[in-house]
Amino acid sequence: MLRRTFLQSLALAQPQPGPLETVFGELEDRVSGYLGVHALNLVNRETLSYRAGEWFPMMSVAKVPVAMKILMLIEARILELNQMVKVEPEEFSLGNAPINKKYPQGFVCTVRQLLEWSVRDSDNTAHDVLFRLCGGPSNIQPYMDQLRAAIRINRTEKQQIQDFNREGIRAFEDGRDCATPAGLVRALEAIEQRELFSEENIALLIDLMTKTPSGASRIKLMLPNSARVYHKTGSGGDKDGFNLCTNDAGVFRLANGTPVAIAVMVKHSRRDLATREAAIARSAFEVYRHWNKG
Repeated sequence: MLRRTFLQSLALAQPQPGPLETVFGELEDRVSGYLGVHALNLVNRETLSYRAGEWFPMMSVAKVPVAMKILMLIEARILELNQMVKVEPEEFSLGNAPINKKYPQGFVCTVRQLLEWSVRDSDNTAHDVLFRLCGGPSNIQPYMDQLRAAIRINRTEKQQIQDFNREGIRAFEDGRDCATPAGLVRALEAIEQRELFSEENIALLIDLMTKTPSGASRIKLMLPNSARVYHKTGSGGDKDGFNLCTNDAGVFRLANGTPVAIAVMVKHSRRDLATREAAIARSAFEVYRHWNKG
């Protein structure tokens, strides 16, 4: 409770309310890096943007596009949710991967379990196995292009972490494994508008994004419970004085029930996590407040 109150105070501190572009610019100054915001009102199609067409590393936000591809394969009956998958220790990823410790000798699980661990729990090993089941980037990228979503899927989480540990933020300067805020919003729009899957599979994905325990101090922090947020965070590491990225992308509802898809991305920040998360929370709150006027 004390941490939440502190973060809310930090998010509500200066700058003073003003034109949204000015507010976003001042929040960007505060993180001492780059801030990208894109929000789409899914009823009247209005948008609010700041650096919405620029590329930002995704990290775990990419687990949603990969999950979408898996669900497409399930719709096509190439995969099944209850299909059993064998995972050997050689496939274990780096970073957040609690199933590595739970099953150190490897394990057998269903595709559904991998989706739960990847999207809800942000487990990197589960994601990398789903990445393999998709057939890798050559099968995932055409799907993003078909969606007209500016999202690039190139490496497993393990490969990204290894490259970052060697090269720092330079490992993403070529645009691999990056997205624009507008690109992520396009993917979220496809989910919310039920463009791609059966209601059963859409409900599964939204349920997992709703139940994720991560990101309580990002998009959700300053929004009321009635906003009914579902989302996916992404967090990069720190090296040479820079944080790679701190992201959150999801859908919330205005007071009248109107759905809004939003992506807020921070890259190359020199500030601490609390400051970065406060900028994300404030950005989402300003969008919510703007469209709730009147």
